[in-house]
Amino acid sequence: MAKNTVLVTGASRGIGHAIASRCIADGYEVIGLSSQASDAMPWQHYGVDLAGPDAISHLSEIITKHRPCRFVGNAGVLINGRLEDVKADDFARLMRVNLLSLMETTQLMQPIWREEGFGRVVLIGSRAALGKENRVLYGASKAGVTGLGRTLALELAPHQVTVNVIAPGPIATDLFEHGQPVGSPARIKIEASVPLGRVGKPDDIANATSFLLNDATGYVTGQCLNVCGGLSTGFNAH
Repeated sequence: MAKNTVLVTGASRGIGHAIASRCIADGYEVIGLSSQASDAMPWQHYGVDLAGPDAISHLSEIITKHRPCRFVGNAGVLINGRLEDVKADDFARLMRVNLLSLMETTQLMQPIWREEGFGRVVLIGSRAALGKENRVLYGASKAGVTGLGRTLALELAPHQVTVNVIAPGPIATDLFEHGQPVGSPARIKIEASVPLGRVGKPDDIANATSFLLNDATGYVTGQCLNVCGGLSTGFNAH
């Protein structure tokens, strides 16, 4: 059933994998996407290069086949750098995946939402949208995600589609753990900056996503939920 199907991008690892797994536990049919196809996931998983020239055609085929009413836009590219490091090619690739792919996917799903009179959209942004050194491109793209979510919420509301953004703080994905292992000076510094005194887990984001995907949260739309251990609330957010 279309209303019971959720499309999750970036579902092969980290936050996306935790979200897709939680969706399975919540009883949804999950359609997962990542750059590589996989038969190892407990859901149907497609390989789609969201930065590639065939992205729209591949997305269209998958969406037409499965007709999902729920969408979690989690796929993203992280390119570190300060202002002096900005390159046009990096800008184009990062914005293509982090922002434009969300617009393209929601465009393709729009006819389904109109027909069903129902939809749930959760876009994964970042606390970096509030400003973070060495994240000029990334922070700008995630600020764009927040703006996109609010605008889509207004445009899609007549079809009973809710659109919300989750902005994670530091989350202990495999990539994060590799760069900032437990006990390292970098990890200790990050943990000290978080009011709750710890780095988040992928399940923290999955739990918040579960709330916003639920049928019962149909009066919550156009919001950005910072899931960051309080990091976004004070001056220590920097």
